[in-house]
Amino acid sequence: WFRNFGLIFEKLATKLNFIDMNFTNIYIHPWEFTEIDNELNRKYISKIILRNSGHKFISMLDKYIKWGKDRNYQFSTISEYLK
Repeated sequence: WFRNFGLIFEKLATKLNFIDMNFTNIYIHPWEFTEIDNELNRKYISKIILRNSGHKFISMLDKYIKWGKDRNYQFSTISEYLK
């Protein structure tokens, strides 16, 4: 949902989540980092999957990480969290 609802929603959801939890889990598909929005894919894949992928997604994720670090949020993988 990160790509489709945008950065403002993700920031708000993160803030609200930290009221009751000590972590926020964001799952990212590998294909979200690639430019998959092209003419061929538009015929077969839903627009909700294609939108804001590749460079747009990377830019959004970068801004989110910078925002989180400015608020002293820590970032780790799921396996690091579970240790």
